Amino acid sequence: MKKLIEYINNNKNKVIALDGPSGSGKSTTAKYLEEHFDVLVFHTDDYFLPMERKTRNRLNQPGGNLDYERMEEEVFKHLKDEVIISNFFNCMSNELEKRQPAKKKSIIIVEGVYSLHPRFQKYYDFKVYFDIDREHQYNRIQERSGDFMLERFKKEWIPLEDKYFDELNIKKNVDLYIKNH
Repeated sequence: MKKLIEYINNNKNKVIALDGPSGSGKSTTAKYLEEHFDVLVFHTDDYFLPMERKTRNRLNQPGGNLDYERMEEEVFKHLKDEVIISNFFNCMSNELEKRQPAKKKSIIIVEGVYSLHPRFQKYYDFKVYFDIDREHQYNRIQERSGDFMLERFKKEWIPLEDKYFDELNIKKNVDLYIKNH
């Protein structure tokens, strides 16, 4: 974490990725950085694929659960703009919701599973991978979301994450590896 904070303090106009399994500490770290530094955070959770686009073919692709086309169009193609206008995907209603335009800051952080998708690699200046063992991951998800959601994570999302991390070897090409428990 110290290396990440040093990077933020010593750089301007950079884009940082925080990727890793659910429950590994990415969102907590992003929230801390947002509260203590001049950073703008985008969450991959806001770019999940709408139900009507969740085809078997798409979900068989590593990282296919992310609407990477929309994320690239709304965020990455506007990194040099003074204001970034991006919508929020509401998983409960399966609809895009408008959000306030975000004023660019000196550091932009893209946080969440799939943030290091190969499609986005060229945009990043610093890449961080958070890791966690399965037992601690399950405990964190259960504490945060309860038993019902833990079972959904186990059946739906964690297998998709594992496919993405394993097939694309995500943690191999990072600048910083953080192991949490």
